[in-house]
Amino acid sequence: MEKKNPKAGDKLWEVRIEEEEDSYRFYLVSSQKPLVIVETPLGKFRRMFSLFNESYPPLQLPVFYVSPRQKATVEQTQKMHGFNLQQLTPRHIILWIDNPQKKFLYEITFFSKKIKSFFKKEYILAFNKKEAVEYSSRFRPTYQVKVKKAKKMDCYPIVSITEDRIVLNRAV
Repeated sequence: MEKKNPKAGDKLWEVRIEEEEDSYRFYLVSSQKPLVIVETPLGKFRRMFSLFNESYPPLQLPVFYVSPRQKATVEQTQKMHGFNLQQLTPRHIILWIDNPQKKFLYEITFFSKKIKSFFKKEYILAFNKKEAVEYSSRFRPTYQVKVKKAKKMDCYPIVSITEDRIVLNRAV
């Protein structure tokens, strides 16, 4: 049987990383506010080298490394990709949706044509892939677009999609 209360202080956080006029949103559950560190290319090289050195203890809080040309913000939220947070449990993230027609969840990935390493994701409910592709077609002048049926939202696998909720698995 599942407990109804999440681990002490668990919250849903939105990390927004902006570069030029594009922004990428990433969501995670943590009891501590994620840390954003701006680093230079030399700092990135040093950090990558230190991953192979066992003398450094691993950090316990979520950390995001960004380049100096990127702007990053972290804030607590009650929405994940536009879907309202209904409940956090130790094993699941439950999002409220209005889906009486039992549509499927599709993931649309946008690859920026200007900034080669930059992409963002959006999730929509649609009857089929054709409907999701029609929705994404308005973004084609600015982005390369890839549409597929969603198996995860960010790093959380989808357990079920019903008429009123999306259940994501936290225990990975």
